[in-house]
Amino acid sequence: FDSRQHDKCYQLCPYSKSVVSDDSVIMRQESAERSGVEKLTMSERFFHERFSPLICGDEKSKFKPGAITFLILLISFAGWMISEATSLHPPSEPEQFFPQEHTYNKEQTTRLRDGWEGQEDAAYLKIVFMFGITTTDRDGYNWLFPEYNRGLVTYDLDFNIKNAESQRFYMETCDRIAVATCDARACKDSGTLVKPGTEVTCLIRSMLQFYRTYHNDTSASVIPEDKFDNVAFEFFTDDTKMHEGTLADRMAKYLQLLGRDELRYNFVAVEFRSSATAPMTNTLSHELYDLHEELADQLRHEAPAGMKSLFQTDTNVPGVGWTWMRVEDALIQNLITGFSICFPVAFVVLVFATGNVIIALFATTAIACIVAGVLGAARAFYGWDLGIAESISG
Repeated sequence: FDSRQHDKCYQLCPYSKSVVSDDSVIMRQESAERSGVEKLTMSERFFHERFSPLICGDEKSKFKPGAITFLILLISFAGWMISEATSLHPPSEPEQFFPQEHTYNKEQTTRLRDGWEGQEDAAYLKIVFMFGITTTDRDGYNWLFPEYNRGLVTYDLDFNIKNAESQRFYMETCDRIAVATCDARACKDSGTLVKPGTEVTCLIRSMLQFYRTYHNDTSASVIPEDKFDNVAFEFFTDDTKMHEGTLADRMAKYLQLLGRDELRYNFVAVEFRSSATAPMTNTLSHELYDLHEELADQLRHEAPAGMKSLFQTDTNVPGVGWTWMRVEDALIQNLITGFSICFPVAFVVLVFATGNVIIALFATTAIACIVAGVLGAARAFYGWDLGIAESISG
């Protein structure tokens, strides 16, 4: 470069005007840096001279104590949050969506105290053991429009409640339910499946008692098959014999327990009030549901031909009982399904967006840690369980 500077021919070349020495470039850069540093504010100077070397290292050493410290803290916190998130479970107590002193809770307590729900029994689950229904045909059902085409009931063609053996097993089922014990926590202190002070609604037994009294057949153990239709009609419609309430009320109640069409009887049910109150937590609901399913399985195994299409369900309004238990199960399952879909999809998208598998892996891990942080914080700092809000936020 120096020799060229003394070459007069080279000096005449326009190109030489733009060529400078490396030393000049370095000197200019250093001058600009000094000028820039001198113009920094106090906070900017702190980050430039103190904070940045901790994170990025300095010219003399590439050791990054700040970055390593933050990394250890973040990994430790993420591990803690993941541990808390994985320990989440369905609520062990009824969910409370507002603080205890909230107006909503006070108003609800007042209404319940004043008999807003009606009779005391309304707080207890109503359970039915149903005979005669095998399944529901949901061909063409669209889950996007659940109120339409909900399905058609498929009846058991072998079911015949007029048969003497079927009547005896039905009444035996009533007796088994009446004396069944309950060791589930939802049964509280009663220890029985049926709420103390209530009786099992055993329709066929009531009809048999009616037949014995008004057909002068006191020794009958079942209703004769050839007289069953007439006895049922008289029992349902006669206002003067062994009935309470209006005809419309009785018909509405009985037709839920004994259903028929123009050709045959399609189903019959045993109904009773459970000793458990609603709503219940998911854990308690599963305990009680499993207890009812165990009894139903035993009865189904012992049932005669035509009575094996037995299942149990609750008849409460949607939002309590087994319905709400299934909703909570679905929310948790949807949370797990969402995780299994979103993280692989996010990773693939990031691989295409960044063109770097390592960066995509780090980013996906960061997303997972954020989600774990939200769920883990709910558990660690607030003591929440995996309820509705937590399932949706996850």
